[in-house]
Amino acid sequence: MSEELTLYLGLLVALFVLAFLAAAAFSPIDRKVQVRSGTIQHYSDSTFSLAEDFNFTSFTMDPAGAIFLKERTTNLNSLQRGRKVIVYYRKQQGKFLATLVQIVPSRADYKAEAAEASLVMTGELAHA
Repeated sequence: MSEELTLYLGLLVALFVLAFLAAAAFSPIDRKVQVRSGTIQHYSDSTFSLAEDFNFTSFTMDPAGAIFLKERTTNLNSLQRGRKVIVYYRKQQGKFLATLVQIVPSRADYKAEAAEASLVMTGELAHA
């Protein structure tokens, strides 16, 4: 192998390594955020417990956090016992702080949406 080719390959490898490190450094993924999924077992004003494979984990909702059901924001009242959720959280001062909660839609959610859509189509909801 010629000296120029070796130098060229070395420079190419160095550029790939630098590009990889730059991409990792500026990645939008917050490495402190973790994810768990399970079923709500208990909920109160700003806390809820999640059951996951016989393990119970308590979360406190971040005041700036969000709760989503079918791509729409909702409130803590939607966190009912038995609902399946996906929780994005971070550990802060020994507590699990939920920054985002995605509620897995149930059949009842789809039925309620279908009933609402049929009311809108018939005009009954507009006059109510």
